[in-house]
Order: sequence, then C-alpha cells, then structure tokens
Amino acid sequence: MHRLGLRSQRYLEDRAGNPLLATGWILSARQWAKLGQLVLANGAPVVSRNSLAQCWRGTTANRAFSLGWWNNRAAPNGREFDFEQMLIPKWQNQDWHDACICQDAPDDLVACIGSEGQRLYVIPSLKLIVVRQANGGSFSDAHFLRLLLGRERRRVAGAILKVTLRAKAKTMQNPTLQIMSWLITVHEEGSGFEQAESGPARGAPAKKRAVATR
Repeated sequence: MHRLGLRSQRYLEDRAGNPLLATGWILSARQWAKLGQLVLANGAPVVSRNSLAQCWRGTTANRAFSLGWWNNRAAPNGREFDFEQMLIPKWQNQDWHDACICQDAPDDLVACIGSEGQRLYVIPSLKLIVVRQANGGSFSDAHFLRLLLGRERRRVAGAILKVTLRAKAKTMQNPTLQIMSWLITVHEEGSGFEQAESGPARGAPAKKRAVATR
C-alpha cells in the first residue's frame, strides 16, 4: 500500500494488524484507479509480474476467482450471471462452472467485485481502468460492460438499436490517468433516429457514477 501512495484508507485489521480487505476496504475513485494502474504495469513497483499473474489463474473450485480478483478467461463462451447473487447461497450450492463476467468483453478483463455494485475493472489489452462507485440498486456487470465497450444492442418496437458510449477525458494529476464523463447514445440502424443520455460527470451529486481511466 505504501508503494502505491494510497495514503488514507479505511479497513478492518486482524490481531496482528494486517488489513482484512475482504471485510471492507473504503477507497476513493482515484485510489482504486491506482490499483488498476498496478495491473497495467504488471505489478510494478509492488510485486513481480509472475506474482501478479497468480491472481488471474483461478482455482480448481472457481476458475474465475483467485486471490481477490475475478477474471473473464471463459469469455466469449462462458456463462454470464450475477456474481454477487451467486455468492449469497452456501458454498456447496454455488455453481461457478464456466463463469465469465461478460461474454462480449475481452478475456483479459479482470475485476474487483464489491457489494452493492462497487467495481474495479481493468482491461490490459485496451489499457483501460474503470471504477464504479455505487450505493445499491440493480446492476449487471455484463450489461454495463457492453455499454462501456459499445457492444450493446437492444430491440425496441421492432427496431434494432445500437447503444454506444462516448467519453470525454479529464486528465488527473497523474498524466497516465484520466477521468472520463460518459455519454450513452442510442442509434436506430438504418434511420436517422438518435437519442442521447448524459451520464453524471465528475463531482455530480449522484448515488451511482461510472469513472473510467485510460
């Protein structure tokens, strides 16, 4: 944590004073983005590339999870479902066979999945980091990622609509990181129909917001 320069954080500790991050870790969007930058840098300056790679291998019990990180290795043919909901039943009743976060997202996507829609997504092949802060409510990882990557298609009143997302970047103090406000645009294929909805920009008083860095 010291090498990442995260500064002030909130988490519970065990008897030896070590962080128990699985019980809750409160960070700002910028702090989460720094963790994402660690992934893009292959672990530097904190861990080696080989050590970090262990986080993406999964386990025999769950190929989509290892050492606190979820992966999308089963895409594009894996099973999409709500990971948070799957974690609610007892372990013996959970089914993680061929689990993937999003079939239409790159298979090198990795994520930290927190409760009530809190997310950190990192896609190394796109050099993309996305932080989502939320306070409950309905949420789908796959749907969100399709919107983000411009791969969502909807059928409304017989017309096929293509949903794309455009982002305007705002450079942070670290020149390698940028915060993006987002704009979702819906196009009806083969017509002049277009409908746009602006997302909350940085600092907007919204319970949910998407923050992307690239």
